[in-house]
Amino acid sequence: MAIFLSIVLLSMAQLPSLVAGTGRPRVIIIGAGISGISAGKRLSEAGITDILILEATDHIGGRMHKQRFAGVNVEIGANWVEGVNGEKMNPIWPIVNSTLKLRNFLSDFDSLAQNVYKDGGLCDAAYVQKRIDLADEADKSGENLSATLHPSGRDDMSILSMQRLNNHLPNGPSSPVDMVVDYFTYDYEFAEPPRVTSLRNTVPLPTFTDFGDDNYFVADQRGYEAVVYYLAGQYLEADKSGNIVDARLQLNKVVREISYSSTGVTVKTEDNSTYQADYVMVSASLGVLQSDLIQFKPQLPSWKILAIYQFDMAVYTKIFVKFPKKFWPEGEGREFFLYASTRRGYYGIWQEFEKQYPDANVLLVTVTDEESRRIEQQPDSQTKAEIMEVVRSMFPDEDVPDATDILVPRWWSDRFFQGSFSNWPIGVSRYEHDQLRAPVGRVYFTGEHTSERYNGYVHGAYLAGISAGKRIWEAGIADVLILEATDRIGGRMHKQSFAGVNVEIGANWVEGVNGEKKNPIWPIVNSTLKLRSFRSDFDSLAQNVYKDGGLCDEAYVQKRMDRADEVDKSGENLSATLHPSGRDDMSILSMQRLNDHLPNGPSSPVDMAVDYFTYDYEFAEPPRVTSLQNTVPLPTFTDFGDDTYFVADQRGYESVVHHLAGQYLNADKSGNIADARLKLNKVVREISYSSTGVTVKTEDNSTYQADYVMVSASLGVLQSDLIQFKPQLPSWKILAIYQFDMAVYTKIFVKFPKKFWPEGAGREFFLYASTRRGYYGVWQEFEKQYPDANVLLVTVTDEESRRIEQQPDSQTKAEIMEVVRCMFPDEDVPDATDILVPRWRSDRFFRGSFSNWPIGVSRYEYDQLRAPVGRVYFTGEHTSERYNGYVHGAYLAGIDSAEILINCAQKKMRKHFHDGMRNVRFHNLFIEV
Repeated sequence: MAIFLSIVLLSMAQLPSLVAGTGRPRVIIIGAGISGISAGKRLSEAGITDILILEATDHIGGRMHKQRFAGVNVEIGANWVEGVNGEKMNPIWPIVNSTLKLRNFLSDFDSLAQNVYKDGGLCDAAYVQKRIDLADEADKSGENLSATLHPSGRDDMSILSMQRLNNHLPNGPSSPVDMVVDYFTYDYEFAEPPRVTSLRNTVPLPTFTDFGDDNYFVADQRGYEAVVYYLAGQYLEADKSGNIVDARLQLNKVVREISYSSTGVTVKTEDNSTYQADYVMVSASLGVLQSDLIQFKPQLPSWKILAIYQFDMAVYTKIFVKFPKKFWPEGEGREFFLYASTRRGYYGIWQEFEKQYPDANVLLVTVTDEESRRIEQQPDSQTKAEIMEVVRSMFPDEDVPDATDILVPRWWSDRFFQGSFSNWPIGVSRYEHDQLRAPVGRVYFTGEHTSERYNGYVHGAYLAGISAGKRIWEAGIADVLILEATDRIGGRMHKQSFAGVNVEIGANWVEGVNGEKKNPIWPIVNSTLKLRSFRSDFDSLAQNVYKDGGLCDEAYVQKRMDRADEVDKSGENLSATLHPSGRDDMSILSMQRLNDHLPNGPSSPVDMAVDYFTYDYEFAEPPRVTSLQNTVPLPTFTDFGDDTYFVADQRGYESVVHHLAGQYLNADKSGNIADARLKLNKVVREISYSSTGVTVKTEDNSTYQADYVMVSASLGVLQSDLIQFKPQLPSWKILAIYQFDMAVYTKIFVKFPKKFWPEGAGREFFLYASTRRGYYGVWQEFEKQYPDANVLLVTVTDEESRRIEQQPDSQTKAEIMEVVRCMFPDEDVPDATDILVPRWRSDRFFRGSFSNWPIGVSRYEYDQLRAPVGRVYFTGEHTSERYNGYVHGAYLAGIDSAEILINCAQKKMRKHFHDGMRNVRFHNLFIEV
């Protein structure tokens, strides 16, 4: 939880190899689908125009591709903008609907019950509706269950397992109607059946929870691929007809080999051409990566190969059928109809095009998975015969003519695609998905399969390309200048000598350890630096709660703690049901009221002490102001484990920062940083920014200019007037900065001439149950950490912190003495001989301890908090979506700032922990945690 006030200046002017030509392109992009094209666009925007795009086919667009059929252009690949009309904007939608004004139509799936056919005609609509309602209930139960699963994925299950759990059907839906409803719900979306699809990572779908439930079918004669041409035309030269004629795009270049080393990459194509570059961006489909089309030399590491093969490349086949006349119903609510066969997925989903392609007399039938593979391998004549048999079974009373033409795309058989889009299967964790998208040396990967939230979607491919382009840009920046306001590095990770030992006045714990995923700070602390650390034991609190007059009854305290745990668990369950946008978020106190039916929450001294320990001691603010949805359960513990380790090393927790800095800043023999790129005692007072660069002025009247500035000052500093921005930051940015909370967490160390408190196993932490909430409530003794130091630590937060910071230490010491003598009335309690009261809130370089997510701040507004303003970028623990307020959050925010900064309102990034990514991407960019 320590970010110190510093400014990172990024200059590309002195990096000719990054911007100017060096005899070879800076970056080769393999593939000109939307992901590869958007990656190139992002690189160009960042000043890297020296790129080369190698596309295997004779066109750009990839799986966004139109084909002429029945006198019209139809989409044989991507067809919908999925996820529209929500609180957040799908990034593809404004391009389709506003910029290009492509013809599109809202898909109406609400009338399906009246449009389900069996052999012999229509099914009973009332019966079908009943089965649809039951399926919806099971799906909703699946959403609730999904929200309870561990973020690591260790207890993930298939959608089918969830259905078994809720419907008590060993094999899932089995009647023809139930199967076709199930097929429409899942297979039609994921292109794979529920038995192989991950529940946790697909239910509910982030595309719809993030962007809205509506889908728009693109039916424009320019084709959906026009989006890709539009993006390409923003940085590649095009002729008057919009065709790309830029030499940086090479078509019909089938890449067969990628050789990579620490100095560059070499790409060989099927026509025996050879290309060299500094980096390569592979946007080939997951199916191609799983095939033997491209050989990597040396072979990709085993972790990467395993990740590639664990994920699924699904097949989704849209078969267009032309008839001489219409025989199917048309009109409102008739666009989609289903065929309920005894054979699951057998020509099950149908669509008519009365609005999209009037008078074309075309039907579309969609098949997936094994049916797709089967159909791709048989002649179209056989497929047409099967289709004719099905439509005549559905419409026995109609004069159904023979189809005159058929179009069967073959994405699975196409060696340049090997499938339609990716699907998240059961058994693949988020960590393994991080490995799927992780780079290997100078080889980077992008594509819809690398989009954690939107894999399988056009917008997922687009966002993945944008992010990947940014990562390449970062990999080459070494020309930085770091301006630090204080006389040291480390920020809120800071030791101070007290009572003959060094104690931590700021960050002290590695929180979240011993889970399935690794807290990135833990190996540095425990293995690399081998800092002395001690596991904190909070399990024995019931026997360590004091009131005025001595110990509280242990059985009574345990009973109240058990009840508090029940309420907290109910809060976790409730939190999981809240809308991802935050529109129905509530405070933790509101949740407590809901579950405990207490208007003011816990109110007895014991209940308040337990409640304070559970929430205030963690978030530094009370439940009444803290967001339920964004703090319960805490991602730190669900991701990394429930254990916490207290660092008590005389080198200080700050040695983690010195270790990281020393990996790329010059240090002397004592380990002190002695690099001219780090300037201490430089208090930044003004940041001027324009479209061409930034100017930073410090309190000593020094001026620095650069292309970009990265502000890692604390949220509290941003909320103060220390740094002036010229021009003033836009109102949306200012509002976001002030909406989030900078909390205060004060660790008061007290030295006594002798010990009077209990020691031994289970005695490290004890609570004071006062009638005044948070009044010197949480205590810690240091028998193991600082033996014979005779020091106690008492922690206060929020308003008590603010009050104590403003009073003299003598008054604080007197208040503490009164409390400890009330807790230990039978002990000879001597006067304290010394006291240490940190004042983080009063310090103009920090203005608080760490951030907290308050009620009333949506995820969209949080995205605005971390969003850039022109050439001014922001990082720090407050910009870590999952781990704000923690040391590892600050660390990962430094590493992941690029991804966080690119798509501020669209993308909630998860964190990459792979060492290879860290080493390549960020050592030369960020130095603080």
